[in-house]
Amino acid sequence: MMDITYKQYPPTLAATLRRTVHRRVEIKTALNELAQEIPADQVAGPPFCIFNFITSVEEGSDVTLGFPVSAKIESERFKSEWLPEMDALTIIHRGEPEKLGETVGKVFAYASQYALISDEFYREVYLDETQPDGPGVEVHFIIHNWNKKLATGLERVLGTEA
Repeated sequence: MMDITYKQYPPTLAATLRRTVHRRVEIKTALNELAQEIPADQVAGPPFCIFNFITSVEEGSDVTLGFPVSAKIESERFKSEWLPEMDALTIIHRGEPEKLGETVGKVFAYASQYALISDEFYREVYLDETQPDGPGVEVHFIIHNWNKKLATGLERVLGTEA
């Protein structure tokens, strides 16, 4: 049985940088460099990598790397930004990094089975050994929540009284 769960994530302040990577080792290297620039007391969660689907990048992957932070911070290399609220199907990959793609495929196949549409990216959260359920990579299929987006847009245009 697959342990795919539905989770909602609130808007999250994060220190991020966007780049093109060609190999997974580049993600780890960039996150290690970013971690050295963020004051340790401001890191508010495990590092993540967002794989952007809609992009002009032709070779490699267009990714947004980052850490949740407790306060807005800036540098020449990264920026602080609010990641939007997200609805996600999640699964934790444990085991060989080379097989992470299989786990990503499982959650995407599950979403397809229920006709769920992606929000044009997916996210990997790199869990720490201090997590109660052990280390791993949590894969997030970000759901494009049409109803919530429509309601938010209508409220913005028509106001709350309509």
